Amino acid sequence: MRRLIAVAFGLFVALSVAIPASAATSVDTIVGALQKAPVFVVDGTEGTTSDTAATLTGKLDDGDNIVIVMLPADETLSVEDVNALAQKISNGLKDERIVGISVGAQFAGAASILPTGTANDLMNRADTVSTSSAETLITFIRNVHDWQRSNPDYMPAPTPGKAESASPVWPFVAIFAGITILIAIAWIVMVRKTARRRIRARVHYTAPGNLNDPVKSMMNHREQLEDLKDVFWDDYNPQFNVVRKESIERMSAAIDLVCRHTEAYFKMFPAEKKSADTISLFDKQLERAQQVVEKYVYACKNHEYVEQPLDLMKRGHESIEGLSTVILSSIKKGNNDLLMGYKVNTNILSADSYRSPDTHR
Repeated sequence: MRRLIAVAFGLFVALSVAIPASAATSVDTIVGALQKAPVFVVDGTEGTTSDTAATLTGKLDDGDNIVIVMLPADETLSVEDVNALAQKISNGLKDERIVGISVGAQFAGAASILPTGTANDLMNRADTVSTSSAETLITFIRNVHDWQRSNPDYMPAPTPGKAESASPVWPFVAIFAGITILIAIAWIVMVRKTARRRIRARVHYTAPGNLNDPVKSMMNHREQLEDLKDVFWDDYNPQFNVVRKESIERMSAAIDLVCRHTEAYFKMFPAEKKSADTISLFDKQLERAQQVVEKYVYACKNHEYVEQPLDLMKRGHESIEGLSTVILSSIKKGNNDLLMGYKVNTNILSADSYRSPDTHR
């Protein structure tokens, strides 16, 4: 529901969360602001606009317990100081939130409700693949969401409340509460499905337009993989299901990196948007990657019609991981030599690697 609230009160958030750069930004100030809104951005922070707070708020999900803080650069603060600040904010929020913070180009994560070091590790991963403070925090939010989906059984212990005295009308209260919960669950499911459709519809990148089709296709297949991740193939072989789930998680992450690195490439080298050779190179690589992803999804949905499906899936996710690494290396080196020489693993595309239902007799 937080996403709907963010849309309804987007303007309010954008105006109320930002404060002048000259104002005090003590831990108490930050904690107080985060108790009213999940995003706190100091006005004038490098790389931000009046829309940054609302943009970050729109990336949050209902119940994800994430709060985001953006502060101006402070050369007097060390990495340890920024980590300590994140922990103090977490403590100020009664250790009930996952804190992501940027101080200029320094980043830290803290969360007592996650395993020790998890939040900071997710932030470090985000910093590695992002090119700006806002993008790093958005990637951090995405990383936390991915972690939460991969660990659905990990729930923070509830805070014990005071026991209420028994009442003669408690059966009616229980019935009413049960009906309310069912209605709420149905509403949340409907809202999330609607939100996913909107996300799919607005997948768009500023890379050259003719690269949008393979990018959108892979992102849509990524959503299908999220739905397939917890579907068991073999109730009598738990390890088989574990390997399959790990492969899907790796493929999902690799698809995301390929799409984001492609976007980052053309942001870093805007002149390449006019280069027919570069566009053609990316188009060929993404088209082949799209085909690999399609066959990978086919294997997930129709494993009984595929010979050695786990082997096919392994080669599939390793191929896309390799492509994401090559694109990132091309960005760092500032040339296309690595990308030009890389060949997406086409073994997964061969006719012998899978069989359609019509041919499996």
